[in-house]
Amino acid sequence: MKDETKEVKSQVAGTISTLMTVAFGLIAALALNNAIQAIILTVLPKGNGFINLCYSYNHHSCCCNHFNCMGAR
Repeated sequence: MKDETKEVKSQVAGTISTLMTVAFGLIAALALNNAIQAIILTVLPKGNGFINLCYSYNHHSCCCNHFNCMGAR
C-alpha cells in the first residue's frame, strides 16, 4: 500500500512539474510573439504589407525573387 502511495505521489509530482514547464514555455512563446510583432511594426508600419516590403528592396531583387511576390521573378 505504501509503495502504491509513493508511486502515485511521484506521478502527481511529475505531472505537476510537466504542466508548470509547459505553462512557462507558453508564456515565453507569447512574450516572444509580442516582441517580434513590435519589431515588425517598427520596421513595417501598419497599412503596409509584405508586398510593399518587397518593392522597397531593389525593386523585386530581394524577397520577391525568393517568395515570388505577385508573380515577379
